[in-house]
Amino acid sequence: METLASGQAPSSSAERLLENQNRLIQEQIGLARNERFRARIKAARDGALAVGAAAVLFGAGWFVWDASQARGLVVHAFSVPPDLAERGFTGEVAAQRFLDKTAPIQALSNSARPPESFQDNWVDNVSLEIPTTGISLEQASAWLRKRLGRETHVRGEIVRQGGQLVLTVRAGRDAAPARTGTDADLDSMMQGAAEDVFRLKQPYLFANYLRSDPARRAEIDALFTDLVQDRSALERGWAYLGRGVVKAIDSGDLRGGLADELLAVKVMPELALAWVNAGGFAHDLGRAEQGYQLTRRGLEVYRRDGARTMEREAAQVVVTRAEALTARWRGDALGEIEAWDRFADLVPYAGWRAVAPYAAAEAMARNHDATGARRRMADLPLQDPGQVFLMNRGTRGLSRLPTLAIAAAVDDWAEVERQGLALDATLKGEPPYAEVRAVLVWPSIARAWAEQGRFEAAERLMSWAPADCWPCLRTQARIAALQGDASRADRLYAEAVRQGPSLPFAYAEWAEAKLRRGDAAGALPLLAEARERGPRWADPLKLEGDALARLGRDRDAVRRYADAAERAPRWGALHLAWGDALNRLGRRDEAIAKWRLAAGMDLSARERAVVTQRLSRR
Repeated sequence: METLASGQAPSSSAERLLENQNRLIQEQIGLARNERFRARIKAARDGALAVGAAAVLFGAGWFVWDASQARGLVVHAFSVPPDLAERGFTGEVAAQRFLDKTAPIQALSNSARPPESFQDNWVDNVSLEIPTTGISLEQASAWLRKRLGRETHVRGEIVRQGGQLVLTVRAGRDAAPARTGTDADLDSMMQGAAEDVFRLKQPYLFANYLRSDPARRAEIDALFTDLVQDRSALERGWAYLGRGVVKAIDSGDLRGGLADELLAVKVMPELALAWVNAGGFAHDLGRAEQGYQLTRRGLEVYRRDGARTMEREAAQVVVTRAEALTARWRGDALGEIEAWDRFADLVPYAGWRAVAPYAAAEAMARNHDATGARRRMADLPLQDPGQVFLMNRGTRGLSRLPTLAIAAAVDDWAEVERQGLALDATLKGEPPYAEVRAVLVWPSIARAWAEQGRFEAAERLMSWAPADCWPCLRTQARIAALQGDASRADRLYAEAVRQGPSLPFAYAEWAEAKLRRGDAAGALPLLAEARERGPRWADPLKLEGDALARLGRDRDAVRRYADAAERAPRWGALHLAWGDALNRLGRRDEAIAKWRLAAGMDLSARERAVVTQRLSRR
């Protein structure tokens, strides 16, 4: 190296040494490269082996976990006598026959209760297990599900004893009662055995199934009597809820049903459905304030933690129903109609989707749009008030009187009377609706009589109404006001306000009575209370406009009429009064425009005569 550095030529031996060293270095570099390559290959191989092992472990873990989550009803091949098997009724056929009998029971046991809330949850997960030879992955899975999961395994045996067939079925460790019969009775024996398994393993759903047969009410009562004594708060809560529904809807015992729903929420406060059911039953008893508060509470509970207490699709129905009803109790007709219209996209749980279009038509009529309500009703299959009221009897907490509301919207009290009496006669023959008649139908009849001057008949009918019926109390107050008995009307309205402090209706009706007798100043504070409780209700705004106009405050009245029109855009009487106020302010062209609008809307006979006269003078 020093020789090269000095510029002198190296000796031949030095050159050979340098060449040898260079070759050695190159070989070492090559070896290093090969070593690095082998290391990479080894790392890739080890990584692949690790990933494969992890995949195997993950797959095995998932396989075991999936087995541990297994829930279902597994029916094994039955043991049958040789002569039945020779005729084609083998053990597999017997098991399939049993399985076929479970399908309609499941279909008729419809419930909002989430499947995961059942200890033995095999809703919509029923299967037939047929033995095979050898060991397969499917058999390994079945073995794990049996050991680790919570499947309900059903085994059955058919034997001959003394010329009779005896069918014995076991569900897990529980044995159903033996059923005896002839060969011709096999089908009914299988039906009974399937019901026995449901009774043993799914008593709540089985009670729901039995509701389809009124003759089996005693069996339902016995099931719920046992369930309300269960150690589990969840089982007790749902049992009280179910028993309350049976009492109120199937038997017409609204008070008993309400009591049970309140027991359900006492045991299980997060059970939103029980709160909403209780609100509906209270409504049908005439306890509007209680119904409103219970339904509101149901919505609050659901939005906080109730989603896990109801099956998702049923919950959407229950919540939308509650939103529609709370909107109704606050006079928010447009919000109510929007909620009912949403039912078109929901499942047909408990009949609410079928009822919703009729409820929307009624809300439209109460919002002073009789033409729009008639248009909606024209597209619906039922027109008779009795048929509409009785459709889908599970829909409680709703008046369902669209055609009566249409007649009332145009002050056609003779038609309200006719329809009301016909509906009352229909419901008189329906024992579950005995108490509902007084609350939901009699007030309409009594008002129709009073509006036609038949005060004695109206008062006599209301004297038969329940003492805690809030609509009846308000109707009695209206009858007194129409008769000119101001002191009695004030006393009854004051009581109605006391019984329904959160609702706007008694305040507005009392104000209307004061306006009728010329006390516009006395009406205004009541209307302010009504507006506070029903900010989306048009009626208090229109009445306030009327009161302001009588006090000579037409500019303020015009503003109130404009506010009311946002909430009830098709209210003919509102546009008539609005035009009158504009005319008094000297805004003649605007007044004529409002009168023309009124002429194209729904009006009573008296109002139509007035608007015709106004337009003829222009």
